[in-house]
Amino acid sequence: MSTLALASESYKDKQAKAKEARNNRIGNLKSQHRYLLEICALFLNKPVEYVLEGVYDADVHIDILESAVAEGGRCSAMLCNALMPPLKMESGRYIPNQKGWMERTYVSDGDTIGTTGQMVAMYRIKNKLVESKNIADDYFFMMFDINPETENVVSAVYNSLMRTIVPALQVCSGWGDVNPPNPKSENIIKYYISKVLLFMDYLAKTKMDLDCCTKFKVNMELYDELSDHEKMKVAITKMQVLEEIGSYVKQWSKQITMVLVQSKQLRRESSNIGPLAELDHWRRQLTTFTSIIEHIKSGPCQMYLHALIIAKSKLLKKWRQLDNQVTDYYNESSDNVKYLYALEKYCEPLYRCDPLAMQQYIPGLLYTIRMIFATSRYYNTTKQISTLIVKVTNQILNTCMDYLTIGGKKTIWNQDKLNFMNKAKLCLALYAFYRECYNETQREMLEAADERPFDCSEMYIFGKFETFKKRLLKIIDLFQTYIKYYVLNKTTLEGIEEFAATFNKLFKQISSKTYDALDHRRPDFDKDYKAYKDNVANNELLLENFMIQSVNKCPTTEIALLLLKRFERLNLECLYLEDQYYDLIAKYTEEIEDIRDRYNEEREHPDLPHNMPPVAGRIMWIRFCDNNIKKPMQTFIKHHEVITHMNTQRCIKLFNVMQIVFTEYELIYHAAWAENVGQVRLGLIAPLLIRHPATNMYVVNFNIYIPECIREVEYMWQLGLSVPDEAQIVAFCKDKIFENFERIYYLVHRNNQIRQ
Repeated sequence: MSTLALASESYKDKQAKAKEARNNRIGNLKSQHRYLLEICALFLNKPVEYVLEGVYDADVHIDILESAVAEGGRCSAMLCNALMPPLKMESGRYIPNQKGWMERTYVSDGDTIGTTGQMVAMYRIKNKLVESKNIADDYFFMMFDINPETENVVSAVYNSLMRTIVPALQVCSGWGDVNPPNPKSENIIKYYISKVLLFMDYLAKTKMDLDCCTKFKVNMELYDELSDHEKMKVAITKMQVLEEIGSYVKQWSKQITMVLVQSKQLRRESSNIGPLAELDHWRRQLTTFTSIIEHIKSGPCQMYLHALIIAKSKLLKKWRQLDNQVTDYYNESSDNVKYLYALEKYCEPLYRCDPLAMQQYIPGLLYTIRMIFATSRYYNTTKQISTLIVKVTNQILNTCMDYLTIGGKKTIWNQDKLNFMNKAKLCLALYAFYRECYNETQREMLEAADERPFDCSEMYIFGKFETFKKRLLKIIDLFQTYIKYYVLNKTTLEGIEEFAATFNKLFKQISSKTYDALDHRRPDFDKDYKAYKDNVANNELLLENFMIQSVNKCPTTEIALLLLKRFERLNLECLYLEDQYYDLIAKYTEEIEDIRDRYNEEREHPDLPHNMPPVAGRIMWIRFCDNNIKKPMQTFIKHHEVITHMNTQRCIKLFNVMQIVFTEYELIYHAAWAENVGQVRLGLIAPLLIRHPATNMYVVNFNIYIPECIREVEYMWQLGLSVPDEAQIVAFCKDKIFENFERIYYLVHRNNQIRQ
């Protein structure tokens, strides 16, 4: 039997065994498997038979499906539909001499078997046995469309999640046990959503990284011709084949050269970019150079290069140079990504924490940067480490901006002023803490024997935040000024409403500006702030003049002091109230002198109120004079600088003298009255009823000193002065004395009427 006949028989045996294995796979397909594949066919808009034909091509497809429905098996599987290489003999439907790729389906586990083209993901949540009766409830499906030319698996997952999961999270209100009244519900939900969004951001960045992969064109038919050593020897003798190989290698060289040139160019980055952008950049670089190295190590590329080596092509010299450069850039990118990933866990809180919570991560962040500076091959220069620290500063600044504007939802003008000032002070405290940690790190590096300091320009690192700090201080001062003068709207001082309206107008003018006041790079706010402060200063001067005029119109020092007390409640430093108190001393001195002169003129016969007893009346008169000088002095004593001033001493001496005089006057009259009031007994001892010596008529003998004594006692009690016992007894017997007097007076009067 010839060799050809034996080969033919062997081929037929293999084909028969492959078909038998395919029939076995068809027989092993369960109803649960068929249900899953029918649903996938609906998603793909393909006939069920078409999907099944692809699944029957390999035993691994059936194994994956069986594991997906078994208890304790896998929780997910993917059915893909894409252009695939020609089928092998083992599929059971081998087509001889097929060179082109064909569209077919296959089952992937997402781990050992890659995914491409259209993909339907099948997944379950409970890892239990899936039966025909419950498979519809247990399994869920999601469609991914992966264009191998423009997309990848990550982009497909990202697009699907952005269409489904993220919108659902944003409107979700049913969080189960996490819902209120759970006291921590808001923080838990916010933290969970932030983690999901962080994962979505990671997917987006990974998608961008994979988009940076360099794609090289390869002629697979030419590769098949070179796949065998004997074929290669024959192929390289053909000039056409060598030219085609050389054209492909030249094209690859151009692509690699372009990537290298782009890597050497200066990066165009936003001025407020954060530190994770540095990681994103080097991760994209690593992805780019990894794709180049993977291509260089791939079978087609190695086969092309081997052919050029045999042919002794001149292209190899340039290729080796490019290969070395790519390797260097790959090593640099890999090294930087390794270090920046160590920094990522400290940088991530800078993007989500508020200024108060962020402080706990800054020491660890700066320590990690210090370690990177000491060990990295790329970030061991002042220039590169300065760039990294500046991006950290940028992100802290960006977070503060978002915190102050509630994520850009509000401006500084439509927020509560006190709340905004508290938030601004937290941002300033964060900056102070950040700078203190940086200086401490610098000191530790200087003290260490085996380390060198960063030697970064502090203006370069902190310049933006320093400008932002100045802007925040101006805004805080602006709000404090507004709050300080807003009290004018609540006071009832006559004539002050004009000043309140002026201050409100000035604040409305600056708050109605359309630019962002927190944008520290724009000078517009600084100009408006200066104009606002100038106008406020002018109005403060006018307000002070208004107060001086109002005080000068007061007739007495006491009234002026009461008015100053009302101005003092406004708590406005621009009024310089201490100066006004000092100016009132002169007027107060004149009033004391006027009271002294009046005392000297009227002390013998003062003007007493009607029906006032003489002694009590004089005491009340002298106390009135005393109060007129004492009340203002009680107010002046509270102002130490005023009362201790040299020019105030004359007033104090005059006040002390008059106090002594008034006190002596009161004591003298009170002592004289207390000494002589006992004579009231003589009036009480005398007979109450006597005859008139001329007319021999009855007359009531009631001494007028008795009621006067009683009234004196009552006033002395009210004045808080001591009263002798005899006078008190008379006052206690007031009703009985007057009752007896009225009765005797009536009898005498009646007797006289009868006698007439």
